[in-house]
Amino acid sequence: MLLLALGLNVLVVSILLFVGCALVPVGAALAAIQARSWMAERAIDMPESGPLDSVLPQTARITARDGTLLAEIDDIGYGRRTFVPLEELDADLIRATMATEDRRYREHPGVDAIGLLRAVGVNAQAGSAAEGASTIEMQLARNLFFADERTEQTLARKTKEALAAIEMNERFSKDDLLEAYLNVVYYGHRAYGAEAAARTYFGKSARDLTLSEATLLAGLPQSPGSYDPLQNLPAARARQQEVLTRMVGESMISADEAYQAQAAAVELASAPPPQERAPHWVNYVEEHVRAQFGPEVLFTGGLEIHTTIDLGVQQLGEQIVGRNEEVRRLAKANNMAMVVIEPATGQLLAMVGSKDFYDRSIDGEVNVATSVRQPGSSIKPLVFLSGFERGLHPAVVVNDARTDFSAPPGQPPYRPENYENKYFGWTTLRDALGNSLNVPAVKVLKYAGVPAVQNLARRLGITTLDNWDPRWLSLTLGGGEVRLLELTGAYATVARGGRHLPVESLLDVTTSRGLELHRAGDGQGGEQVVDPRSAYQLLHVLGDPGARVATFGPNTPLNLDRPHMVKTGTTDDYRDTWTIGCVPQVCVGVWMGNTNNDPMAKVSSSLTAGKVWVEMMRALIERNRWEPVPWPVPEGVVVTPGPGGREEVFVEGQAQGGTLEMDWMRPE
Repeated sequence: MLLLALGLNVLVVSILLFVGCALVPVGAALAAIQARSWMAERAIDMPESGPLDSVLPQTARITARDGTLLAEIDDIGYGRRTFVPLEELDADLIRATMATEDRRYREHPGVDAIGLLRAVGVNAQAGSAAEGASTIEMQLARNLFFADERTEQTLARKTKEALAAIEMNERFSKDDLLEAYLNVVYYGHRAYGAEAAARTYFGKSARDLTLSEATLLAGLPQSPGSYDPLQNLPAARARQQEVLTRMVGESMISADEAYQAQAAAVELASAPPPQERAPHWVNYVEEHVRAQFGPEVLFTGGLEIHTTIDLGVQQLGEQIVGRNEEVRRLAKANNMAMVVIEPATGQLLAMVGSKDFYDRSIDGEVNVATSVRQPGSSIKPLVFLSGFERGLHPAVVVNDARTDFSAPPGQPPYRPENYENKYFGWTTLRDALGNSLNVPAVKVLKYAGVPAVQNLARRLGITTLDNWDPRWLSLTLGGGEVRLLELTGAYATVARGGRHLPVESLLDVTTSRGLELHRAGDGQGGEQVVDPRSAYQLLHVLGDPGARVATFGPNTPLNLDRPHMVKTGTTDDYRDTWTIGCVPQVCVGVWMGNTNNDPMAKVSSSLTAGKVWVEMMRALIERNRWEPVPWPVPEGVVVTPGPGGREEVFVEGQAQGGTLEMDWMRPE
């Protein structure tokens, strides 16, 4: 220690050669010239202007719709850090920091000659390095330019810090340097800067600190490990007393204020828990932001990522998924997923990616809402919509009977079968879709053509069907794989009258310095990708309880007491069951199955995913007290009475009859 003290004293003499005359303007100018020359020789990259700490990584924060913090994302090699302007930092913290680290901060030119001389005397008397002489600028230089050498107690390093401090003092204002210091200095527990420290130790922003909290923080940078309040609160409080004493000595606070601050109880935040709130959502947003703005911006840009998730809706979805264990046992399914979208804006309100994120037995971390699965008959509405775009309408009749369809060369004819091998003969497209009859669905696909359905799927936001071989008509029965999120988004576009808005997960994204990178739209605009008249025809069919009677019975829970649309889907081998549908205010998509793709029991989707869909939809209606709202009828749509008092819908000028049968569709 004596050698160290002697080294520091030699350092003092060395630095004084540069700045010993810094008390006069000529000396300060000469010192600055020397510092600038030294930095240029060593190619130290110091910005000419702008924030000194702008190149340092900053922590991203993901928040819910109401501002609740969901997760923080930081550079694992650096730590947590969030930039806050000086004017937004607590004034007591600023004063406490100057009193503790550099009481002559406003007076010296980067190196404190008086402080150096004082340190010489103290260290000589103590025979050790009892007192240092680093100014705030020198500490800032150490963190910004000499981080690899920060633990070295050498003459060379101190000289480098001093010269860099002098140059910084020439280029930047004292406020700029103080702001950078308070956003860079290390406070322990991977917290760099006052904002990260305030959130780590007190669970609040650095602008909201009390005098007691501010002075406790101000004492930490000298030795974050020794004064760690989470591990050694008595040592932290003793250090706090030193800070308060210095503030009284500098007339920053009164003795009475210091006494009250020391006596005040300190409520420390508990250690941050593992990510528990909406973990699938957090991972989804992280990947989305990474893809949109790049990994460097995500991990270093200090982004404030304000997302669309409604925690009330999310919690409701998680509860309903979690408590339907009996349904899963009935279906012999181990997993479930759900998404909730607001069709008016395209905003994603909830995402339940699995029954339990932390259940390894079902690979719970896998987000099934964004995974590809076969949709079964829940894809049929897109096939029928494509037919409506090409002149078909719900009243067109088709023969539901066993039919052979062509297949690629070398393959046997394709012969689809209806559920339970029941066939209904001549039936309308309305009843064919409502009852999910397979043979008519294949005939509609044959009429429209696979490429037309693929094109429609792309317009509706589905990205997974482009590579489907157009010779295979099994696409209409769910042979192609889709994502629950994208298919629910497609239904939302139909509910919006055919106007497409991308599914939105971000309300706004800004950097910590206020640069706006993204802001969600208000639901206006978008692209009209489907004729609103065709979209309304589909809505009318999917909301018609009479069209579901043959398969689901007259009292199926799928029949809501208000305008709605809904479609179930089950794959042929019972590996997936789906139910997706909307009321004008919200769309809900549900998937149920086994994560490993094992087949389930042969249970109808209306009793599995459909049951969960109904429960969630009714819970949302009750929670929000939504009144029944009709689907808007677009101009050019004619609604007329149909058989049995049921309505039919036509486009003006459209023939009200028609049969979908051609030579290549003749039944056997």
